[in-house]
Amino acid sequence: MTPSHTGKSKRKQYRYYVSTRALKEGYSGSQLCSIPAEQIEPLVIGQMRQFFTAPEIVHRTHLKAQLHEPDITADEVREHLNRFNEIWDQLFPLEQNRIVQLVVKRIDVSLEGIDITYSLQSAP
Repeated sequence: MTPSHTGKSKRKQYRYYVSTRALKEGYSGSQLCSIPAEQIEPLVIGQMRQFFTAPEIVHRTHLKAQLHEPDITADEVREHLNRFNEIWDQLFPLEQNRIVQLVVKRIDVSLEGIDITYSLQSAP
């Protein structure tokens, strides 16, 4: 899906995501043509919150952090990653978007749910 928006004025714009398949092949062949941004974005952020606290990510982040700060412990890294919620909500939308672009490789949305593929090369 790709982001889009519509609206008659800058004050009232509607953001949504449109199926790239629907854009290429036509809307009649797609069951899920578009989704309002306010419905999909919280799901993606919720999954990212879980991603950043997963044991594998804590371990990988710890290894990378030790390159810059050799004395840092895995518990300290875990503590910092657990602050994702607090920090995320303080970021400007452009900063949030940049993090998503760096960490998320692909988001697949279907009638059954959402599936996120992460780019582990750029992730912690």
